[in-house]
Amino acid sequence: MQFTDREYLIYVVVTNYLTIFSGVLFLLAFILMGLIALRLSRVFGVNTQWPFLFVGPVGAIVYSVYTIVHGGGPTGSKEAYALERWIAYGAFLACGLLCWWGVFMFHRALGVLMKEGREVKKKYG
Repeated sequence: MQFTDREYLIYVVVTNYLTIFSGVLFLLAFILMGLIALRLSRVFGVNTQWPFLFVGPVGAIVYSVYTIVHGGGPTGSKEAYALERWIAYGAFLACGLLCWWGVFMFHRALGVLMKEGREVKKKYG
């Protein structure tokens, strides 16, 4: 089955651009959260695990690049294609877990700061 020019534009080109755009937005969102966590870590001296928020989204970019490169189908041997898929999906999974851990630790640090704030408010407020 062949795609018409319009179908190719919609199903391949547009989705590749949306993949790139979503990967970049994901990366920027976690970099912003990482900067906020870094700031809180330095100002209040709490452990936020901010480096995980910077490293984590790299897997989304690896997966996005893999999706774009193989948008038209596999170009090499089946073994190489399977290895590339394992690398792309593995990077996505590993970096997703790193992001999850970074967000969890950041949330925990915010909970500690909120608890201390309530105690100060109760004592002086």
